[in-house]
Amino acid sequence: MSSTMRHSELSLSVLPLPLLLLLLLLLRLSSSSAALAWNIVEGGATQGAMELFPPTVAHFNATLDHFRYEADVYFPQKYLVFDKFWRKSSGPILLYLGNEGQIEDFYNNTGLMFEVAPELEALIVFVEHRYYGTTQPFGNKSLEPKNVVYLTIEQAMADFAIFIDWFRTDRGCPIDGCKTVLFGGSYGGMLAAWFRLKYPHLSVGALAAS
Repeated sequence: MSSTMRHSELSLSVLPLPLLLLLLLLLRLSSSSAALAWNIVEGGATQGAMELFPPTVAHFNATLDHFRYEADVYFPQKYLVFDKFWRKSSGPILLYLGNEGQIEDFYNNTGLMFEVAPELEALIVFVEHRYYGTTQPFGNKSLEPKNVVYLTIEQAMADFAIFIDWFRTDRGCPIDGCKTVLFGGSYGGMLAAWFRLKYPHLSVGALAAS
C-alpha cells in the first residue's frame, strides 16, 4: 500500500478534533459563499442565531464560593443548548464561556459555532457568566459591595469547570467521549485561554478571539 494518501481519500474523521476544527475554520474563512448564521436576511430583517437555532434554556446550580470552607450556597446559572446536530453521547461539545453581558447576545453573534457544528456532529452550549444577564447570585442585590466580592475570574472559571464535568455526565458522555472545545471573545477569549491553562484536562482546545 502506498505511504501517501490522495486528498480525495482523506477522511475528516481521522483528524484530531482541534486540528479538524481549525481546518473547518480555514475553509469557512476562505469560502465567499459561506452563509453566516448571524447575517441571514429574510423579508428585509436580519435573523440571528436565537431565531435560526432556537436554544433550550436551562439552569445549573452553581456554587457561590469555590474556595472557602463555608456552608454551601448555590445560585442558578443560565445556559443555552442547541443539540440538533449532535451525535448523542459521543459527539464533541462546543462550549462558549460567557463574558460581560447576557448570554443571549453572545449566542446571537457567534455564528462560527453553528457553521462547524453540523460537520462535527457537535453539541452547542453557551454558559452565562456569574453576575451578568439573569445569573445574579443575590438577585437585585448582587452588586452591593458586600456581595460583589464573589465576582472574580477565579470563581467564574471554577463555575465553568464544574459545569463542564456535570454537563458531560448529565448528557451521558463516556469518560473519553464528548471532547470539549472552548470558545470566547474579548474577555471571554481571555477566559478560554486561561481556562486551558488552569483546567487543561477538561477541554481539548480553545478558540480565543479578541
